[in-house]
Amino acid sequence: MPRNPQLYEAILRGNRPAAQELTRQAVADGLDPLGIVNDTMIPALHELGEQFSAKKIGLPDLLVGARAMQSGVDLLEPLLLKDQRAPRVRVCIGTVKGDRHDIGKRVVSIVLRAAGYDVDDLGSDCGVERFEQAVEAGARAVLCSALITRVTPYMKTVVDHVSDRPDIPVLVGGSAVTAAFAEKIGAAYAADAADTVRLLDELLAVGP
Repeated sequence: MPRNPQLYEAILRGNRPAAQELTRQAVADGLDPLGIVNDTMIPALHELGEQFSAKKIGLPDLLVGARAMQSGVDLLEPLLLKDQRAPRVRVCIGTVKGDRHDIGKRVVSIVLRAAGYDVDDLGSDCGVERFEQAVEAGARAVLCSALITRVTPYMKTVVDHVSDRPDIPVLVGGSAVTAAFAEKIGAAYAADAADTVRLLDELLAVGP
C-alpha cells in the first residue's frame, strides 16, 4: 500500500496538477522527500509499468502518468540535493536501448548525487557503446534502467560487454526488472533509489 494513496492515484491517472499539489502538501506536512519518492512515486511508476506490460494501458497512458510523476519530482529535486555531499565516486546510469522513458532513472540520478556520487547520466535508449565509453571515462559502476519488459534482454548484452572488467559492477533496476532476472543475467538488483545508494556503497566500498 503506498504511503500517500492520493498522490499514488494522481500519478496513475496522469493528473499532473493534482500530483504537483499533493507533492507540495506532503512536503508542507513534513514528509521526507526521499520517502515520498520511494514510498509513493516509485510504486506508482512500477504499477504503470506493469499495467503497460500486461497491455492494460497504452503508451500514451504510460507517458501521461510518468509526466505527472515528473512534475512532483521537479518539486522535490531541490530538497533532495539541498544537503548534497561532495562527489566521491563516478558512476554512469542510462535507460537501455529501446526504452526512451527516463523518469525512474532521473530519480535515481538525483538521489545518487545527493548521496555524493558523481553521476554520468547517459540518458535513454542507450546502446552498449555509451556504457563502455562511460567506463573508459572513469565510471566505476554501470547502472541500467528499464520501464518496459521487452527491452530487458538488452541488459544482458550490457552485462556481457562489461564482463571483461570484473571490477565494474552492473546494477539493474526499473519497473520491468526483478531480482530473479538480475540474478539470471549476472547483475545486482536495485529495488529503488535508496537501495541503489546502499548497494553502490557496499560494492564500491564507499564510506560516508
